[in-house]
Amino acid sequence: MKNINKILTLLVVLCMTLSMGCTENLTTEYKTIERSEPIYATLHTMELDDLGDGESSNIIHNVYDFDFEYTGSDFWGNNNYKVTVYYYSGVTKSVKNYYEINSIENIDTYEKIVGYKTWTEKVRVN
Repeated sequence: MKNINKILTLLVVLCMTLSMGCTENLTTEYKTIERSEPIYATLHTMELDDLGDGESSNIIHNVYDFDFEYTGSDFWGNNNYKVTVYYYSGVTKSVKNYYEINSIENIDTYEKIVGYKTWTEKVRVN
């Protein structure tokens, strides 16, 4: 008799557990939400100078990389370089070439948000 009572008790507990789980699944609501987090980059402000004319100077902001290539020397004997600058224009990556550059200077280095990583998640409402 004791074994039958134990078995009946286990069956009652099992049925109650299953019925609660079914009820919860029928009434549980989920909502899809969008999440985002900022993407940071180390950027630079650079000055590119053409020393030959004493006037030309290009200041470029939001630079994340650059390359340069020796292209010879100018009339005054200064080394000339072609400089390729990789920079952010808003959240868009851009590239620009500058020619007859004699001097490259890093004016400033800073961290800046350059975009956002986004994803969706299902969250329980109730």
